[in-house]
Amino acid sequence: MNERTTPPPPTTPRRRGALGRGLRLTLGVGLMAALLYYADPATVGAALASASPVWLLAAAATVIADRAANAHRWLLLLRAIDSGRHVSVGAAMRVFFVSGFLGSFLPGSVGGDAVRTLSLSRLSVPPADALASVFVDRMLGIASVLLMASAGLALVHDLFSTQTIVLLLLPVAGALAVFLLLLFDQRLLPAIAAYLAADRFPSLHRMIDRALAAIRQYGDRRGTLLVVLGLSVGVQVLRTLQAWTLGQALGLDVGLLWYFAFLPVIILVMLLPTSVAGLGTGALAFQLLFGTVGVSPADAFALAVLFSATALIGALAGGVLFVLERGRSSGDVGRSIPS
Repeated sequence: MNERTTPPPPTTPRRRGALGRGLRLTLGVGLMAALLYYADPATVGAALASASPVWLLAAAATVIADRAANAHRWLLLLRAIDSGRHVSVGAAMRVFFVSGFLGSFLPGSVGGDAVRTLSLSRLSVPPADALASVFVDRMLGIASVLLMASAGLALVHDLFSTQTIVLLLLPVAGALAVFLLLLFDQRLLPAIAAYLAADRFPSLHRMIDRALAAIRQYGDRRGTLLVVLGLSVGVQVLRTLQAWTLGQALGLDVGLLWYFAFLPVIILVMLLPTSVAGLGTGALAFQLLFGTVGVSPADAFALAVLFSATALIGALAGGVLFVLERGRSSGDVGRSIPS
C-alpha cells in the first residue's frame, strides 16, 4: 500500500527573505566568532577595558554630528521636490531616525532605506517620490564614499596592487554611472524599460516609468545635489574622525592619514547587503587593512567593535521614538475599545 506524502508548503517571498536574513546573521556571527578566536578574546577584552573614556566621548560627539548632517541632507532632498515640501521637519526627522534604528537590524543599508521609503509614503508623499528621495540620498552617500576611497587608496597605493584597487572601486563606479543615467537620461533607460516590460508586464512598466520620472526630478536640482554631496563628504570625514578618536582611545600608534585611507573602503564593505549591519565583514576589513600598518588582530578587532558600538548611539534616538510611537499607538487602541 502506497502511503501518501504531504508536499512541503511552498516557500513564500517573505519566508525566503526571513531565511536569507537568518543565514546572513548566522554567517556574520560565525565570522565574528572566528575573528575573535584568532585575535584572542582575553587580549581583545583587555584592549576594550583600557579604552580612554575621554576619547570615547569624543567619538560619541562625532557620531551625533554625523547623524545630524545625514538627517539634514535628506531633508534638503525631500524639500527639493514639490510632493515633499508639505512634510514637516519633525515628521521627516521621526521617519529618518526610526528607519535608521530599524535598519540596524536589517541587511546592509537596504533595509533601513526600505523602511524610510514606506514610512514617507504614509505621509502622503507618492511612493515613487519617496523612493526617489531615499535612492538619491543613498547614491550621493555612496558617491562620497567612492571619492574618499579613491583619494585614500591613492595615498597608500604602495600597499595594494593596481588590480586590487580596480576590483574594489569598479563595481561602485559602475553603480554611480547608472545613477547618473537615472538622473539625467531622458531616452535610454525609458526605452529599455519599454522594450523589456511594456507588452508583457504593463503594470510593472508603469511603475518603472513613475520611478524614473521621480528620480529625474533631481536632475534639475543640481545646486541641491552639489550641497548634499558636499554634506555627504563631510559625513565621511566625521566617520573617519570617529575611527581615529577610537584608535586614540585604544592607544593605537597609527597616523590620521591611514584612517582616511582605510575607513572609506571599510564602510563600502559594511554597506554590502551580505551581512546584517556589517556584522563580521566590517571586523574582517578592519583586521586586514589595519594589519598592514602593524595593528595587532586584537586591537583591530577592538577598534571594529567600538566603531560599530558607537555608531549605535545614532540609532538610540530612533529607538526611543519608535518605542514612544508604539506606546502611543497602543494607548489609542486601548481608548477606542468600549468598556
